[in-house]
Amino acid sequence: SRLGLGYESLREWNPRLVMLSSCNMGQTGPRAETPGFGSQLSALAGFCGLTGEPDGPPMLLYGPYIDFVASSMGATAVLAALDRQRRTSTGAFIDLAQYEAGLLFLAGALLEFQRSGIVAQRAANADPHAAPHDAYACRDSRWVAISCWSDDEFARLAEAMGQPGLAQPHRFATLAARRSNMPELDEAVAAWTSARDAHETAAWLQEHRVHAYPVNTVADVFRDPQLAHRRVWRTRLHPTIGDLSCYFSAFDLSATPGDVRCAAPRLGADNDYVFGELLGMSEIELAEYRRGGAFD
Repeated sequence: SRLGLGYESLREWNPRLVMLSSCNMGQTGPRAETPGFGSQLSALAGFCGLTGEPDGPPMLLYGPYIDFVASSMGATAVLAALDRQRRTSTGAFIDLAQYEAGLLFLAGALLEFQRSGIVAQRAANADPHAAPHDAYACRDSRWVAISCWSDDEFARLAEAMGQPGLAQPHRFATLAARRSNMPELDEAVAAWTSARDAHETAAWLQEHRVHAYPVNTVADVFRDPQLAHRRVWRTRLHPTIGDLSCYFSAFDLSATPGDVRCAAPRLGADNDYVFGELLGMSEIELAEYRRGGAFD
């Protein structure tokens, strides 16, 4: 807006304009002018207060988590605005506050507070409706995430572990009993997984209809066959880096499928197109600006 490129100014030139603003707090309210970063925004949105050990401090997330989520939400909002634009020739200004987008991830905790007044607390990996519910170390220095959401599922876990008797004693027979004896239960499950491969363990438990997945590293997701099948990674040649795996959008349109057309350009790679074709500068003008160091 300070440069005269705000929505109200630009819509005078193009009433069909669709513009998205995505910042921490949105364009209105007492914090609208407050700058910020992803880690602090996750803390403000309540994530960090629910992450960590019950008797430990809140844990910051790995980075600007909500930024990444808000971008996908913004894309869908833009698509909706473009659909309306094509039907009505009416533009739109979309004010997306990333703070508000983050609240969607606390839907359960927010609903529980509205319903009962209970404030959710840090609980490590525990869940009030599942036991066990944790990540367990395997022999290949990897981990497997396991959760049982019913007594029947726990019985299937015990059978898959070759220890059907675990589901019989009173201390593990019900969810309440398992939660009351979690240290002992976790020890039994951890002892079993510690002698097994993480991927084999997950596959074995899935065969027994138990919720289980290996815990992927960042490197693993580049090799994951599911992501490869759905073409999440599009390999494109970058002039400096070489082959680069580019992330495609988490959604696609069947009638008008998209693609990653190229790797991100280097700084100034499109100067000739922007200043020449879009802004109409002549070759002489461009040369003068280059000599003056305007593009350095």
